[in-house]
Amino acid sequence: MSGRIYSSQHEPAPVFLSRWVSPELWRFIKYAAIGIFNGVVDFAVLGTLLLLFDPQKDFWVAATNTAGFLAASVNSFLLHSRFTFRRRVPLISRWFVLFFIVNLGNLVLSNISLLSFRYLLDTYVDIGGREGILLAKLMTAGVLVGYGWVAFRRLFSTSAPEPMDDPIPGPEVPSPVP
Repeated sequence: MSGRIYSSQHEPAPVFLSRWVSPELWRFIKYAAIGIFNGVVDFAVLGTLLLLFDPQKDFWVAATNTAGFLAASVNSFLLHSRFTFRRRVPLISRWFVLFFIVNLGNLVLSNISLLSFRYLLDTYVDIGGREGILLAKLMTAGVLVGYGWVAFRRLFSTSAPEPMDDPIPGPEVPSPVP
């Protein structure tokens, strides 16, 4: 056994879905649901800060995007480690540092995508200002999903902390057959 949690240690889908949803698909569904919530956090911080700073300046667009991204990242770490990957990891830990190192790639990709989509919307579709930035942010989210799933699945699945001692209540996860 490789020690990867996606091999045998994830929780199965609820009974009414288990016929159609594998444990890996169930984990992806949880990943996506938490990702949507993280997107709401990110979008809300970005939208609020854009009311305070000049949306015409790339520096402020990137700075407000970074602030929203960081808020969503802390939320993401806490929720994904507990519910998606079923690990109880303290906020101040080696895993949190690794999570943020992986997230730096996500942040760079986020800022490049946001500024690129903003430029394209402003230039070719004539949607500028705050509305263009918020629409570009939605487009950016689509770019980040694939990178995030691969990167965080790998982070939480290799040499990760042990599973939670007191797992979330639910059906027993069957042990692997030796």
